[in-house]
Amino acid sequence: MNCITRDDYYKLYKRLRGTIKIDSVVINILNEVDDLVPKVSVKNKILDTNKEWGVETTIVNTDKYCGKLSHVNAGSAGSLHYHKIKDETLYLKEGFVIIELDDAVSLLNPGDSVNIKAGSKHRFTALTNSIIFEFSTNHNDKDVVRLEKSEDGLE
Repeated sequence: MNCITRDDYYKLYKRLRGTIKIDSVVINILNEVDDLVPKVSVKNKILDTNKEWGVETTIVNTDKYCGKLSHVNAGSAGSLHYHKIKDETLYLKEGFVIIELDDAVSLLNPGDSVNIKAGSKHRFTALTNSIIFEFSTNHNDKDVVRLEKSEDGLE
């Protein structure tokens, strides 16, 4: 099998990118080139988990790091908990969320983030439908110590 370099692939892409009308000839060339480029092996399984407060999507969880995306329903709250080992950062993409962190309470606006160190008690409560990204060290359910249950926000 013939292989082309990344530089060759990029040069071809730059040349074809300027093509105004992509016709069948261009598509055939791209398909042929794509067949020559070594593929990245995708081993990560994305996992959606229904929670009382919404849906948590685990994008990646390795022995070193974890990335999650949470869709949180308005009025819902996560459990009050802490982690013995895990450090995490929450980034609010959309919505308005109250974050409880140890003895402090803050309002997160879109674009805000909060760092949560291991041992810190924390919980989020969504004032509106919200989207939260979580970046952390490895997630392990055995590392979570729950102090109060999650709330679904339904009256």
